[in-house]
Amino acid sequence: MLRKETQKQTELQIKPFVLAKLEKDKFHITNYGHGVALNVKIKPLVVDEAAQIYINFNESIPILKSGETLLIEGESFCRGSSKGEFFLAHLDPKYANRELQLEVSFQNVEFCSFCTRERISPRKREIIDFKVTKI
Repeated sequence: MLRKETQKQTELQIKPFVLAKLEKDKFHITNYGHGVALNVKIKPLVVDEAAQIYINFNESIPILKSGETLLIEGESFCRGSSKGEFFLAHLDPKYANRELQLEVSFQNVEFCSFCTRERISPRKREIIDFKVTKI
């Protein structure tokens, strides 16, 4: 019993919790967890499938310390052509005109994989999922 509780406390101490947020046309990625986050990536996001509009995040962050916030570049595309930051406003609840889900993947120091999903919709941003994706 004591062993299980000790293991649980250790897992909590090394668990990262990473979220992305658009502020002033720039993406900030923050580790709110207690542990270091490794290999942080934001999954490409489809804004409008019919119009072939998507946002891609080419960067991967190798290390994000607990409490650290870094900028990450997002680039929007329409029909395969770069539109720069034009469609990034869809990820700001103040300007969103549809519901989108942003997915961030990362690992802890034991290379256990995690994923957070955020829902962005008009005037609302909420965390909808946090899960272990691979042990």
